[in-house]
Amino acid sequence: MRAVLHGIHIHGDVLHFRIGLLNGSHIRFDIDFIRCYIRDRKVARRTVTQEKEVLPLDIDGLERPVVEGRCGKTVVIALDKFTLADNKLLTIEIYERGGGRHLYLKVKNRHIENAKPLN
Repeated sequence: MRAVLHGIHIHGDVLHFRIGLLNGSHIRFDIDFIRCYIRDRKVARRTVTQEKEVLPLDIDGLERPVVEGRCGKTVVIALDKFTLADNKLLTIEIYERGGGRHLYLKVKNRHIENAKPLN
């Protein structure tokens, strides 16, 4: 399984993250849930990490939350607009139901600031 961030777009006060999910195996990937949160970029040993969950306004493409074997799927996550401090990352996690293939995407502030407007 692979997750690829294909683009970030902005429309009004909403950021749209377009994510491609690619299943290279013959075993289908059942999506359990998608979680977005802001966390510290680097974590030193014995320090407390700060995590702030960001609740999606909408997730498009999960009408059927399955990525069939040897196929792909596109998911669009809509979040309220925000920017990040230099030492923070937006992490998008996609969890498999009843399995161990969990996907993680890390998005830096420069990617968010380069969001293209939707027409």
